Amino acid sequence: MTKSLAVNSKMDTHDLIGLGSYSFRYAARIKEKIEGTLASMDAIAFVEETARLGLKRALICENLNYCDSDETYFKKLAETAVQLGITIEVGMKGVSTENLIKHINIAKILGAKQMRIVLGDASETLPNDLDKLKSKSLKSIRSILPILEEADLYLGIENHFDLAVTELVDIVSQINNKRIGFIYDTTNCIGLLEKPLDVLHLMKEHLFSVHLKDYECRKTDAGYFFSGADLGEGSLDIAAVIKIVRSYNPDACFILEYSMKPVEKMSDKELLDWERERVTRNVAAMLEVVQNEGF
Repeated sequence: MTKSLAVNSKMDTHDLIGLGSYSFRYAARIKEKIEGTLASMDAIAFVEETARLGLKRALICENLNYCDSDETYFKKLAETAVQLGITIEVGMKGVSTENLIKHINIAKILGAKQMRIVLGDASETLPNDLDKLKSKSLKSIRSILPILEEADLYLGIENHFDLAVTELVDIVSQINNKRIGFIYDTTNCIGLLEKPLDVLHLMKEHLFSVHLKDYECRKTDAGYFFSGADLGEGSLDIAAVIKIVRSYNPDACFILEYSMKPVEKMSDKELLDWERERVTRNVAAMLEVVQNEGF
């Protein structure tokens, strides 16, 4: 068994279960206010929704466009989290030293102890120069190690649609610092035709956190079609993932994310209501699985 990394030591195990802001892709994207919905969701509204769903951890990512807010907003966000008993994690995209320092400063205001980073700047296309991204990542992350240590922060690199898991493992191995590890996403690896459990195994020595999403694979006339699915109803064995992760690191966090495109055309209000219902159902499914797995 891999030794616990103790990122979340002395913490109730239910504090390790949370919600990622990418669960609310449409609520964060629709900017017009719509009465009775979560339209134009910001980080504060997301933390409030996390508490309403009965969870104690919130991963705030770039889809909420939060990082350019002022210090007053961040202090209000931190106060809201404390009042609701929510632990905040900070998510970011882009591995420049400037961007890292910016998000470290935000994490310090929010009282966050864990940060998640997607190394590439884009979301839907591979970087033009993979070697350049890897070199930049090594240089930038090494430059902020003393700041992470001083702030008692951990930085988890998420497997994403940029570098293969073997390249991510090489980056973390070269840096060789307890503050740098992995955020394992159960479906992002599929974009690089990597098997989810193979990726998890390669990350085991430095695993901080898991993003839980399910997917389904269907054979088509011309190939294969992958799409998001409700948790527990797709191709991924969620219980097996949880069991394996906890054998690697009992202190790893589990963050629910959700990605499923609506089948039919909907109004904005219908879309937002549909999304909220799906997230509610997926949170319930996640809680049922972790309870069955002995949390």
